[in-house]
Amino acid sequence: MNRSVTDFLASAHISPEERILVALSGGADSTALLLSLCELRRPVYAVHVHHGIRGAEADRDAEFCRELCLRLGVPFQLCRVDIPALAAERGQGLEETAREERYRLLEESAEALSCSRIATAHNLEDNAETVLLHLVRGTGLSGLCGIPAVRGRLIRPLLSVSRKDIEKYLSDRGQNYVSDSTNTDTDLSRNRIRSCVMPELLKLNPAFPEAVFRMTETLSEDAAFMDALADGALSAAEIAGLPRPLALRRLRRAYTESTGLILSREGTELCLRLCKSENPSASIDLPGCRLRREYDRLIFDTLGTASSLPPQQLTLEDFTDVPEAGIRIGLFSDTAPENIHNSLTSFYVSCDRIDGHLTVRSRITGDTFQRNPRACRRSLKKIFIDDRIPATQRDRIPVLADSSSVAAVHGYGADAAWQPAPGTPCFRIEIRPIADGSADNL
Repeated sequence: MNRSVTDFLASAHISPEERILVALSGGADSTALLLSLCELRRPVYAVHVHHGIRGAEADRDAEFCRELCLRLGVPFQLCRVDIPALAAERGQGLEETAREERYRLLEESAEALSCSRIATAHNLEDNAETVLLHLVRGTGLSGLCGIPAVRGRLIRPLLSVSRKDIEKYLSDRGQNYVSDSTNTDTDLSRNRIRSCVMPELLKLNPAFPEAVFRMTETLSEDAAFMDALADGALSAAEIAGLPRPLALRRLRRAYTESTGLILSREGTELCLRLCKSENPSASIDLPGCRLRREYDRLIFDTLGTASSLPPQQLTLEDFTDVPEAGIRIGLFSDTAPENIHNSLTSFYVSCDRIDGHLTVRSRITGDTFQRNPRACRRSLKKIFIDDRIPATQRDRIPVLADSSSVAAVHGYGADAAWQPAPGTPCFRIEIRPIADGSADNL
């Protein structure tokens, strides 16, 4: 077995100096893994997670792991967590909660101990059982790839080693181990497959676990190739034009990268339908995020749609901060010059036009704007659509208005109807980035 572990470490490019944290349950697999790494003189640490589920049996397992590490000279850490309480709080099953907490604690321990790798003791049969579980529940290519040998800092050095070889390895060394009584509970799906399904499959093919392992290796290579083809920017038109398997794969990968979740087949189909939609501002709600289109661009927005700008009255002879837009708007009394040269960030508006006070706000229904004296007056909605401004950004564009009409729009300048006559009282508008320290009264 040591040869299998050595070959694995070499193929995973794990240097002899790298610290390895072993997830030690005290069962045969993890005990053999720890013992093998010690025999190979690898720098190892061990963590045992006490789930607070099996009472005295769990205490026995924790003590076994402590004593084993003491005898082997391996630094040991015991982590306790109340899985039943957490499962009830989260409204999920014990198995799911235990798995989540176990990996969370392993990651935290690895960070604290400066371990670059976390080794779990999944073996050949575990891999075959996982594939069968995925198959029963309905799976695609990724589910048929089984347990990944390497995922981030997680490694599975025993993935190609059978349970029989692991037990022989321990027997040859006179090393005992503990057994988890819940492994015989056939109400649990994995145990039912292990106890009822696997024996029948082994009658058909005694080398069934090895055959599954070969399959997962081949399919993992295929999946990696497909992933490479599916990489790329999220463009609705490009995804709509891809072969269907690649389009679905790219969408699933992008979703997982954004949320850390796995997208269902139904959810993936909805995403593809959005890519093919003629609506350039379409969006769909998915678990943990919203997928929205900004014309041809696709965005998995985990924060949701941004809110509108809160209305603020501009302060005369001073700057008003609009932090949501990252700008400051200055309002200063002035007299219109003979030759007015307006820009998008510095312009004049007539005092005579103002009905009440000038306010900065988001657009509202009915807002219209005239770009220049020769242009037609149009609704802001149509202007933003024609200028291909994403729907999620339109309500964040500052609009300067009085109680009845729009005086100016950030990025567009002043409305043509608000142009003052030379020599008449007016207001000068100055727009500066909030980060610009030069935004003093000008």
